[in-house]
Amino acid sequence: MGDVDKDITALNKGLKEILREIEYQQGRQERVVGDRFLDVAEEFSALAKVQMDELLDMSAEMKKEYSAALSFYGEPSKTNSDEFFGYFSAFLQAFNDAHQDNLDVIKKKQEEEKKKKQQEEMKRNERQRKESRKARKAAQAAGEFDDLVSALRSGDLYDTDRNRSRSARHSLHPASTRVRGAGRTHVTADSRERESAQRERSTSLMANMDDLPVTDL
Repeated sequence: MGDVDKDITALNKGLKEILREIEYQQGRQERVVGDRFLDVAEEFSALAKVQMDELLDMSAEMKKEYSAALSFYGEPSKTNSDEFFGYFSAFLQAFNDAHQDNLDVIKKKQEEEKKKKQQEEMKRNERQRKESRKARKAAQAAGEFDDLVSALRSGDLYDTDRNRSRSARHSLHPASTRVRGAGRTHVTADSRERESAQRERSTSLMANMDDLPVTDL
């Protein structure tokens, strides 16, 4: 406000000097022919005086409002306007900084939550893939178990073992000793091999049953 008062004072002083010059020129007896100073100056001074009066009224109203603001905020009546309005400027700057900090915190939190959700989604997908592979293996094992049970029930398992034993016997023992008697042939080596193969098959089946999930037969 100090600078505004100085500017108004300077303008008012200049206007008064113009008015004094007009009075001086009006008081002269001799006037230069073609000199239009008085005409132009009088017209200008009349308009400038009206504007100066309005400016002085606005200045007085401004000082009144400023004093009321000082009183409202509890500031001393002689507080400089730059200092007074500086409080508001500092407050608004601090408020904007705090608001921006809050926005940054919210943005960072949102990014962290998004990253966390992505990681959880990746873990969930990986867990589902593992469970799917485990389920496929369990289903495959269950199918093999069912095949073993079906083979046991139908007797195909022992037929297969018998055929394998016979093939092995022929390949390894082409001249196996045969005991003939009373119209039928007894193959002692084949019987021993079949019994051994059945015992091994039963042992393997029991081991597989321990590793496989329990299913209804």
